[in-house]
Formats: sequence, structure tokens, C-alpha cells
Amino acid sequence: MPNRNEVSPKRTYSYDCRKAFRNSGRMRPGLSLLELLVTLAIVAMISVAALQLFNNTADGTRRLQEDMVREDTIEHCMDRLVEDLAAAAANNIQVRIKNTVLDYDRETAHLTIIAESGARRSIPSRLVEWVAMPRDEFEDLVLYRRVYPTKNRQSAKYIPMCEGVYSFVVEEI
Repeated sequence: MPNRNEVSPKRTYSYDCRKAFRNSGRMRPGLSLLELLVTLAIVAMISVAALQLFNNTADGTRRLQEDMVREDTIEHCMDRLVEDLAAAAANNIQVRIKNTVLDYDRETAHLTIIAESGARRSIPSRLVEWVAMPRDEFEDLVLYRRVYPTKNRQSAKYIPMCEGVYSFVVEEI
């Protein structure tokens, strides 16, 4: 047993990297299966994040385009309605308005513009109707326009002018 007061000879250690590499069980340089799986998981997470960003951008662009088309359609529809009303005002044509409230608190109107002819202007010669009808699956209104001569009322069809309207009210001023 060595004495506590005695100084033990200094031990020196050497580390041989090649020997340690051989003893670790890896004979060839490269990546282990664990390293490959971790790398693959990181790449997959980055790819999923990039695809999600792309999808969100594409959805936003699609919604913006749909909104622009809808606004353009409604603007065109309102221009046609203003043209019909301006023609009625210029020629002292009769306009009938019937406003109603639907079940789910949507307001709608039935606007009829009657052009009369004859000596006493008592015979209607042309009718223009604007009416908004409910579309239950979307809970909105579709605005229709119908123009027909009064002699052949059955042949005239309602033409959808715009959809996605939530209220159509006509007021007399």
C-alpha cells in the first residue's frame, strides 16, 4: 500500500483517434441510420411548412380573384339597373316597387318598369322586371332581370344578373 505522503509517478494518457474509430464499430466513414432519419425528419418538416405556406397563398389569391369577379358582376348589374331607371325617368315611364323581408332577415324587392304606348298611354308595350330571389343553399339572393313585350309574356325568361347579393331594396325618392 502506498503511503499518502509519497508522490505517485505521473501517468500519461494518449488518445489514438484511429484506434478509437476502429473500436466504435464503424469501419467506413459515412452517416449512421439515426443521422439519416433525423435529417430526413428535418427536411420533411421544412417541406411541409413550405407547402402549407404555398397553399395559404394560393387560397388567398383565389379568394381575392373571386371577390373581384363578384364585385365586377354586381357593378355591371347595378349599371344595367341604373340604365333601366334612367330610361324610365327620361320617358315618364311607370315604375312599381314591392319590397319584402324574407324569413332569414334578408330584404328583397320586385321592381317593374312599364313602358306604355297608345293614344292615352294606357296600353303597356314593354315591361322590365328586376327581382331578387333567395338561394337557400348559400343564404343569399340572386338578382334577375326580365324584359318582354306585353303581348308575349310567356316567352320571356328571367336572366340571372348577379348572385351573392344579401339585400336588394328599392326606395322611392
